[in-house]
Amino acid sequence: MLDFVNTGVFAGANRESDILRSPEVFLAWAREADLAHGDTDTASDRPSAMSRARRLRAALRAIAEALAAGREPDARALTTLTSAAAVALRSATCRMDGAGLTWSWNTATVDGVLARIAVSAVDLMRGELVDRIGICPGCGFLLLDTTKNRTRRWCTMEDCGTQEKMRRYVARRAAARRQ
Repeated sequence: MLDFVNTGVFAGANRESDILRSPEVFLAWAREADLAHGDTDTASDRPSAMSRARRLRAALRAIAEALAAGREPDARALTTLTSAAAVALRSATCRMDGAGLTWSWNTATVDGVLARIAVSAVDLMRGELVDRIGICPGCGFLLLDTTKNRTRRWCTMEDCGTQEKMRRYVARRAAARRQ
């Protein structure tokens, strides 16, 4: 779910890098993210499916940012997620997975992948890890802090963490030279 939301940050204003520019590109991303399986079917995906995907991504970002900041999420964003989850559950089937039941969707379509994302988002945001949702101060990616002592600050140490540490080092050196 967080990877889906982070695609909006990665794309920024560049529509060419946005995974939501077409059903084909979105489903290719979903296969890479292990959210879609088998041969994908874009013929059944109406143009409105990409519009629903953009609305869901924006709502999930708004909700996650509010939760990370300890604020109440926006009512419109919650309504968007509620609607997406309701549609998802109406199209789901239950199946056995190991010792328990799990939801299953036709993930060969945009709507099937969105259903899986919506239910995953609800599970995350109502579960015990909700207070571990954070935002990378370097790039704005959402992250899930699964460290034992809750000290994760950046999306990755190799990218934003190194840049932030370098920025602080340069600032300390500049301050020392001024003194």
